[in-house]
Amino acid sequence: EINNQGKTANVLSNTGFIKGKTMRNYLENVNILKYFDFQIFSDEVNISKPNSKIFDLMISKIKGNIQLSEIIHIGDNKIADYDSAIEYGINAYLIDYDK
Repeated sequence: EINNQGKTANVLSNTGFIKGKTMRNYLENVNILKYFDFQIFSDEVNISKPNSKIFDLMISKIKGNIQLSEIIHIGDNKIADYDSAIEYGINAYLIDYDK
């Protein structure tokens, strides 16, 4: 449905405990990898959030002319996901597992 609306979904993940290759294999095995235009895993690019260079890499992979204000980064780590995305200039949503 996201793609039908002319939007994209992508994965940008710090992979401290699970390798990007393992995550990619899992997404393929559960038959959802095809829904993501690209995946960036920190162990594969040697950059991790909150380093802004990983967001630069993400922006370089986005197809079309997208404004930063049109992007939302969803994550579960306040510093790595939420604060760094906001500081970079993109929208962010923090998943709170305690609720």
